[in-house]
Amino acid sequence: MLSNFARLGILALGLALSGCAGHAAKTLAARNALDAGDPRGALKALDEVLSVSSEKDLPQKTGGDNALFLLDRAMVLQELNQYSLSSRDLEVSDKQIEILDLSANAAADIGRYLFSDDTGPYKAPAYEKLMINTMNMMNYLVRSDLNGARVEARRLSVMQKYIQDKGDKARALLGPGSYLAGFVFEKRGKPDDALRYYDEALGYGQYQSLAEPVRRLQNSRATLARASASCSAKIRQGRAAPRPKTTMVSCS
Repeated sequence: MLSNFARLGILALGLALSGCAGHAAKTLAARNALDAGDPRGALKALDEVLSVSSEKDLPQKTGGDNALFLLDRAMVLQELNQYSLSSRDLEVSDKQIEILDLSANAAADIGRYLFSDDTGPYKAPAYEKLMINTMNMMNYLVRSDLNGARVEARRLSVMQKYIQDKGDKARALLGPGSYLAGFVFEKRGKPDDALRYYDEALGYGQYQSLAEPVRRLQNSRATLARASASCSAKIRQGRAAPRPKTTMVSCS
């Protein structure tokens, strides 16, 4: 499942960023390497664009176009199973990227916001920020870091609400994030939260693989409810029942 979502993330982020001014030209070598099945070559090319000696290093400036190149590198690092470094690049980029104001109506303004230039920060459509949270959840999950994944799931919820309130046309991209968030809370033993996220995911797409976990969680919650009701009933009976008289036993 994670591998499929990774490919989806690389495709979605690549399409979103490919139109940025200068971005396509500067990442041509990296994209050619990926097309040739050489992610390490792509990583080397992106390190050169960022003017760093290795993937362990961050550029001196992380804003502007470098925020986009860090997103590209994060996806390549994920493909190379370097999940900690991928998380770092995603989180650094996430702090630098501003959200496009979806209430802007003028096509010229929207077009200007969608393209990066060297004079200002890149302003991303809200769904692009959503993909950052989704992909970073995967980085934490594959490392079995449920706490980190939970934090990303909460951030995802904030972005989901923003998209829903703004009526973004890209709402279909909410599905994968909700799916992963449900998985996170299921593994953390939070069935109610897990079912809520799974329900959201099913509202955006037909995820047949959710049939079994949803059924299991519903059964678990029903069992817990019955046990809770039984305990409550016993407590009430205990309060209503008269206390037995104490019988003194003579030792003589």
